[in-house]
Amino acid sequence: DKPFANLGQIRFEAEWQKQKGLTFDGARTPDVNQNNALGGFDSILYDTDGENEGWHVDVGYDIHQHLGLKNRTTINLRYDEFTRNDGNSIGPNGINAREVEFKTWTTTAEYFFHKKARATLTYQFRDFSADNRDGGFRTNGNAVLKQIDNRLGLQVTFIYKNVLLR
Repeated sequence: DKPFANLGQIRFEAEWQKQKGLTFDGARTPDVNQNNALGGFDSILYDTDGENEGWHVDVGYDIHQHLGLKNRTTINLRYDEFTRNDGNSIGPNGINAREVEFKTWTTTAEYFFHKKARATLTYQFRDFSADNRDGGFRTNGNAVLKQIDNRLGLQVTFIYKNVLLR
């Protein structure tokens, strides 16, 4: 967040993360089989040795001076990749049925009405893949993930005076 002569405010952020531990997968089927509630294919699944890894790079730029606006206006571009349940398997034969890869480009524009009020417009180009799964888990996973489209969002934020809760 350092101003550069004649360029305006430029922001750069990068993060890498690696997690190991409990990763909850949700219900395997819409109706959980109560007779097999301790880890079968028809039960609620979680893995205490889940491995997740990801990173992102985010660049932002204040453009209000270039547009002749009085209030702060920014644009941001972010790219992130995240692999969930990398190499984790289920069942007695070690079937890889959990891994999902997420790749997302995000563009954002923000307009600050006031230092405590802003509007944010976001568009995400999302690409999800279950290609590292085995057999039918790959086919079914990709069929579900293909139903998730890109995302458009508009958010208006107001910050109120702090109120203590007792």
